[in-house]
Amino acid sequence: MSAPQFAGGGAYWRSERRLRARMGGRIGQREHVPDAEVHWPDATALPWAGECWAIEAELTPKTAARTVTIMRELLTRTGDYGCRAADVQVPGHPARHARAVYLCSPAAAPVVSRARAFLGALGARVEIRILPDGAALPGASAAERQEHWR
Repeated sequence: MSAPQFAGGGAYWRSERRLRARMGGRIGQREHVPDAEVHWPDATALPWAGECWAIEAELTPKTAARTVTIMRELLTRTGDYGCRAADVQVPGHPARHARAVYLCSPAAAPVVSRARAFLGALGARVEIRILPDGAALPGASAAERQEHWR
């Protein structure tokens, strides 16, 4: 993250590896872990101060149904990764992720857009950004592309 707001805002990044390490191997079979999180500290003048964002890098399209499920899980989660199962989604508690930012290849963007639209009002918290040319690492295997983004 090289944006001036990131550095100036004191934000910090938690990769999927760190999120999984925090979980200590305790992950539900169906629980989704984002590719990363960005945490914005409270003590800034930025409009998003105090927020935590889920980051997803979509290089190849998933099914729309799977993408909707992931988006809904990210946007309704209340607990940190590694919390007790009972704290993952607690009614009345604030959502962990104020927004989900999808960084998409051109091939994945249409599915992500359809999934966001399917969510209705909840989809307003999903931002989609198209990755620049070359971001998909042409010629790399799916595993190598995922590793690059961790």
